[in-house]
Amino acid sequence: MASKIDQLLSAFELVVNEPWTTALSGQERIWFLVYDPSEQRKIDLRLGDFETATI
Repeated sequence: MASKIDQLLSAFELVVNEPWTTALSGQERIWFLVYDPSEQRKIDLRLGDFETATI
């Protein structure tokens, strides 16, 4: 079974791979990563994985 962070990363990858709508301005093109604050250290350790998914 995947960890919470693995599940969050998978969901993030799905969103990141969606094309931007042309109706949005640059200032409106923002993603929010919502997670439990108790998971902060785990997120920090996997930040490179989130960066890779974003790039």
